[in-house]
Amino acid sequence: MSLNERYESEKQKWDGITEEQAQELEIFAPDFEFHQFARSNSETPGVSEFLGDIKGRKVLEIGCGSGYMATLLSRSKALVTAFDLSPQSVRTTRKRAELNQTELDVLVSAGENLPFQDDSFDIVIGKAILHHLVSEIGSQDIRRVLRKGGKAVFVEPMGMNPILTFVRNYVPYPHKNAVGIDEPFNL
Repeated sequence: MSLNERYESEKQKWDGITEEQAQELEIFAPDFEFHQFARSNSETPGVSEFLGDIKGRKVLEIGCGSGYMATLLSRSKALVTAFDLSPQSVRTTRKRAELNQTELDVLVSAGENLPFQDDSFDIVIGKAILHHLVSEIGSQDIRRVLRKGGKAVFVEPMGMNPILTFVRNYVPYPHKNAVGIDEPFNL
């Protein structure tokens, strides 16, 4: 499958998903922001602590989907740019941000060819996105746009796999880390 065919397939899939999600967008509680979300969400252990204070930091969200995380990052006073391959995802993200009275830049783009200058962002973040990228291309572009000393953090669905969770919790194997010690991905 060519890269363009892959893009078309992903656009169709995510346009459909986010079109449905757009019908149920919520207005967040006034004090609900990124760190509160990250600390309370079982899928993002350690992310809040790893990133630290994000106020005023330039943050790029890769694969913004329905804009949930981008909106929360913006509510935490980060300077957020978010993108997605899906035009419907971008529209939904804009709608969610508007409903929650936050400002962010959102655009349609592919993760393998980022339309940003070198060293543009303090933080690059993504949730369930890396497995959608051609890693040989995408990883180089992520490094390119991340400032020296910047942080990249990605939360991937493998961590939610019940079989892997069982193995991590109950099966001994060499070089095993205790559950919860893993650090977020750092480029």
